[in-house]
Amino acid sequence: MITIFTICRPFRGQFRHIQHNALSSWQAHTPPPEIFLFGVDASVAQAAREHGLPFFSIATSAAGYPLVSSAINQAQRLARYDTLCFANADNIYMPSLFDAVARAQVQFDRFMIVGQRRNLEVAGRLSFGPGWVGRMERRLERKHTPLHESIALDYIIWRGDFLGPIPDFAVGQNLYDWWLACRPLQENVPLIDVTPAVTVIHQNHTKIQSGVQCEENEALFFAANGERTTSGHASFIMDPDGTIRQQRAWRE
Repeated sequence: MITIFTICRPFRGQFRHIQHNALSSWQAHTPPPEIFLFGVDASVAQAAREHGLPFFSIATSAAGYPLVSSAINQAQRLARYDTLCFANADNIYMPSLFDAVARAQVQFDRFMIVGQRRNLEVAGRLSFGPGWVGRMERRLERKHTPLHESIALDYIIWRGDFLGPIPDFAVGQNLYDWWLACRPLQENVPLIDVTPAVTVIHQNHTKIQSGVQCEENEALFFAANGERTTSGHASFIMDPDGTIRQQRAWRE
């Protein structure tokens, strides 16, 4: 089993249906994962009530951006399960992701999972009733959706206490995902790229970033010995059949 937590944007405009779709997809799995919502806007708390999920407020930077450290620290303290997924609230998770997690849990006591996504234009609320997985697969086939480049880490899943103190990165900006992904390599913990075995769908939207906050994240990244780490740097890879094999030394 797994605990998924996410930091939501306000449920307004383009992000209203995108985030509802993501949450509904996570809840559609059997058995459903534990899910926590973090946010600073009343609309996030309202969405949590609509989905029957717990909502937690989150600390922010001086500029008002939610802090990654606040969400992770709270989730690690509150989670029922020892495997956590820090998820972007615009991702639709297919069953293959949960299958990959279960395989990693059998093989390793400590690990981190990352992977690439597929981008898809989605308009409005989607149905996640019976048959939704097949409908999404056919939609991906029709759209010929390629893999997004490996620099984007939309889901980071880990088991084990190896992250250490987490800098106060702002979510939605650059580099915090690379810092999280470099930690298992620095601590000789398997970093597993599950891209060949997993389908994760990113719902396209307008990108919003603050230049000032990006600069602050960059300063924190280098001060905390961050290293450029993408799914392409993973020490292990999961093949389409679910086999996990080592592809390079854990620490080169």
